[in-house]
Parts: sequence; structure tokens; C-alpha cells
Amino acid sequence: MYEQIVTIPANTATTNFTTTAINLDAGIISQILITWPWGCAAIGGDYLVGVRLSKNNIVVFPKSGQGWFTGNGNTLKLYPGDPLLKPSYSLNIETYNTDETNQHQITVQIEVQPIWVYYHAAKVFWYDYGRGALR
Repeated sequence: MYEQIVTIPANTATTNFTTTAINLDAGIISQILITWPWGCAAIGGDYLVGVRLSKNNIVVFPKSGQGWFTGNGNTLKLYPGDPLLKPSYSLNIETYNTDETNQHQITVQIEVQPIWVYYHAAKVFWYDYGRGALR
């Protein structure tokens, strides 16, 4: 599990977001956890801190390529299963913070499984279930 804690300065607009690289190994991204502590939303309920992940200047999470993940006192769990097969094996964590006074911190954790783990799981699944074992 790779972990990156990102501190986002106050008044960091969505058009002037911060970028922090997280270096990974080759493999399959099996899980992404993004954690926002309490205080990442204004009293009226508007979210102040947003996060997205990109590779080669292309937003890859959210999958739509648009928008931002937001939260306040919660952890977002994603199970993408996306491969990282070509160098560089890093992702960029892009963040904004519209709080005019306070900086905020978020934590991004990414689990990368070796490719053989997925290959073996797919092979077992096909052998057990893909040949009509479930009738």
C-alpha cells in the first residue's frame, strides 16, 4: 500500500490546483483510498477540498475524466483493477482547497498488486466457473 499525505494551501482554486506525484510499482491498481478529515466542508455544506488522479495530464479518476472527488470526515474506497504496465508507474494527485483561511490535508492510499496475482485469480475463476461449473 502506497500512501501520500497532501497538504493543500488555502485559496487553491480548481483552476490553479496543486499536483503531487505518487510513485508506484508496475501491476494492477486494486484499491484506492482517499481520506478527508473533518473540516473539509463549510458550515453551509459546500465541500472545500477536491481530489482527482491523473496520468500524463489526463484525469483517470474520476473515470469520467471530469469533476472532483470531495468529502468531509470520510474515506472514499475505489476498486478499479486498472493496470500500470508502462513506465512511468506514477500517478499525479491533483487537489484544490477553496477555504480562504485554512490549509487542509488529505491522505491518498493506493494498493498495487503484482500482475501474476490477477492472472492466477482469473485462471482459477475460469477453470472453476467459466467452463459451466455453475449450472
